[in-house]
Amino acid sequence: MQRISGSLDDGRITFGQQEAEPDEIVDPVCGARIERRQAVAASAYAGRAFFFCSQECKARFDADPEAFAPADPAKEAER
Repeated sequence: MQRISGSLDDGRITFGQQEAEPDEIVDPVCGARIERRQAVAASAYAGRAFFFCSQECKARFDADPEAFAPADPAKEAER
């Protein structure tokens, strides 16, 4: 039997090298809470994935990601 250990960090559960992403995400542009599988679009920025409720929110994010991507991922959970 293999023992598994993990930790909770910034709303993400980490197990060794793998992360389990939360099911509910927040669109960084409009603040809508949606389930990850219902996200219409996604973008990568600063080594992180961001998910959106619409193509319009993705386009606004892509035009100026620094305006919407939190410098501290923990702040994303506070929205």
